[in-house]
Amino acid sequence: MALKADYAVNPFIDMVAAITHINSKSTYSYDGDWANPGYDPSLVTQTDHNERKRNNQTLDLRFLSSEDGRIFNGTTDWVAGFYYLAQDEDYTGGYDYGGYLTPSGYDYKTSSQSLYGQLDHHLTDKWILMAGLRVENYHYDYDGTVSGFSKNPVRSFTVGNSVPVTKSPQTISAL
Repeated sequence: MALKADYAVNPFIDMVAAITHINSKSTYSYDGDWANPGYDPSLVTQTDHNERKRNNQTLDLRFLSSEDGRIFNGTTDWVAGFYYLAQDEDYTGGYDYGGYLTPSGYDYKTSSQSLYGQLDHHLTDKWILMAGLRVENYHYDYDGTVSGFSKNPVRSFTVGNSVPVTKSPQTISAL
C-alpha cells in the first residue's frame, strides 16, 4: 500500500509526503527426488521448506522550493526532508538431504531515520551546481540460527506454523 500527497504550503514552499506499508508472506519449498544416488545413496530424496514474513513501513516528508521560493536571487532550488524506514523480516527454513539436516532461521529488524537537504544552484541555463547533505541514524537487530549437516538428529522443532523438522545438536546462534 502506498499513499502520496502533494501540497502547496504557501506560494514559496511545496510539501510532498509519501507513506508505504508492505506486509507479505511467502513460502518456497520443493521435494528434490532428483538427487544423485551415485554420489551418495543417502541423498536419493531431499526436501527444502522456507517461509519468509516481511513487514516494511516508510515515510518520506519533504519540503521543496516552488519557483517563487528559490533563494539567492531566484537562482537556487532547495529541498529539506525527513525519511523513516522500519523493516522486520522473519525467515524459517530447513533442508533434509536423506537424513542430513540443516534447519535454519532468522529474525532481522532494521530502522532508519534521516534528515536531508539539497541545494541546486543554476549557474546557467544548462549548468547546475548541486550540494546535498544527509544525516542518518541506522539500527539493526539480527538473531539467527543455522546448523551444519548431521546424520544423528536429536530432537525436532517446528519451521513456520506446521512443518516438523528434526534439529541437529550443532545449532549455532549468531547475534
